[in-house]
Amino acid sequence: MKVGLSIIFIVLLLFASCSDRNQGSVLDPSTGRHYGNWISDHRENYLEGKNDCTVCHGNDLKGGISNVSCFSLNFGDMSCHPEGPPSMHPSGWRKPSNHGASAKSAPDFDPEARKGFSRCQKCHGNDFSGGIANISCFVCHGVNAPHPKKPWRSDKITHQTTNIANVPVCSECHTNGANSTHKPDIIAPSGTLPGCFNGTLCHSGENE
Repeated sequence: MKVGLSIIFIVLLLFASCSDRNQGSVLDPSTGRHYGNWISDHRENYLEGKNDCTVCHGNDLKGGISNVSCFSLNFGDMSCHPEGPPSMHPSGWRKPSNHGASAKSAPDFDPEARKGFSRCQKCHGNDFSGGIANISCFVCHGVNAPHPKKPWRSDKITHQTTNIANVPVCSECHTNGANSTHKPDIIAPSGTLPGCFNGTLCHSGENE
């Protein structure tokens, strides 16, 4: 009986140790699982301090008391990190055809979508110089930008396929013609974002 109570006490203690001041990193007591937004939030939290993860998944993150390895191909409907740490992206992500196409897509806040420039900013910083991932986009791109250097309208590299929903991030560097030789025809009204094709950022029409 004492052994059984001891086991229960240890389990409860371990369960409590998986809790943290950050609600995104605690277990939902009603289900015994991470909160619903955990798959999205855990990347940033891991980079800020992996202790929250090792408490339950083990110092090597291969299972621990949770018996769930972070390096599984997937867990349920979640994709994991089969290539091991510090991989935060799927295999082949370094290829421009993979991460470039994803970054240029319409922002999608589905945790697994990884689409849109704003998703990149979550780990690489608002200015893409490193952020909490401490990995700058500039090293590979060859220019201090979330995109490669010129030319931007070639067969291999083009900004023409960038979804216009990314304009809030584009405007952070290019409002009023900043960092560009293509100056806007008009200035976007105060309190509004410039647009891709209305003359307030770069182009006056979709065919220009």
